[in-house]
Amino acid sequence: MSELKKILHVEDDPDILRLVKVALERVGGYTVECHESAQDARVIEEAAEALVQSASPASEQEITDLRALTAGLRSNL
Repeated sequence: MSELKKILHVEDDPDILRLVKVALERVGGYTVECHESAQDARVIEEAAEALVQSASPASEQEITDLRALTAGLRSNL
């Protein structure tokens, strides 16, 4: 199994987005790609190895996008 290097973070709250990015990069040593919506994140899903997502998606469309994004990440493993 390869070592996790790049994390995709989807969060609609900009403050939480910045906090998690700083923590994962500085403390964890990861590369973090941040997006405020799953729809935006789907553009680069093939480059990430893990997904950190918002605890409360904003809409039904966001839930659908997160499901598609998660499925895409699984297929890349």
